[in-house]
Amino acid sequence: MIAICASPLVRFRRPLRALALCTLVLAGCRARPNADGDERGSSASAEGGWHNLVNGTSLSGWHNFKTPGVAPTGWAVVDGELTRTGSGGDLTTDGQYGNFEMTLEWRVPLKGNSGVIYRIDPAAEVSYHSGPEMQILDDAGHPDGKSQLTAAGSDYGLYPAPLGIVKPAMEWSGYGRASRGFIALQDHGNRVAFRNIRLRELP
Repeated sequence: MIAICASPLVRFRRPLRALALCTLVLAGCRARPNADGDERGSSASAEGGWHNLVNGTSLSGWHNFKTPGVAPTGWAVVDGELTRTGSGGDLTTDGQYGNFEMTLEWRVPLKGNSGVIYRIDPAAEVSYHSGPEMQILDDAGHPDGKSQLTAAGSDYGLYPAPLGIVKPAMEWSGYGRASRGFIALQDHGNRVAFRNIRLRELP
């Protein structure tokens, strides 16, 4: 099982709305505050197996895709938020994950586009060649918002209908086949910010 969910309040540059963003399984995910009530917390493990993937001050634990061990570029922690600030490529976790629950909050500008790509095969040429993507989007301002298949919260190109992902005849497709892999925050050319990124691995 994989569950990737946004906390109930997803912030756009328009009125707030409640929206649960899940890729494969809606498992009642919600932001879980620490004992002191602060959902940002720290990088240390929290109750129930949850731990933060962002410490609020640095990019420790992350790298640009295909460059492990090298300090990431194009991303920064701005006011405690993991933010795409320029060209650099997808920001990828140092660790690889199989089954997990993940909660996060996200914000994009008008017409903005990004995503959370998971179970990425390290051998893939680019992240989305092997990893499914939970779409992050300004539905009202971006053309992808016109179809539920590609709108915010969709498992891009897979749900509700698996259309538009097949490769040409006579080619193998490894899309979505990896049982374990990296998680990446997509650099799609727009400024995007994330916070309260927490993950709990499942057996």
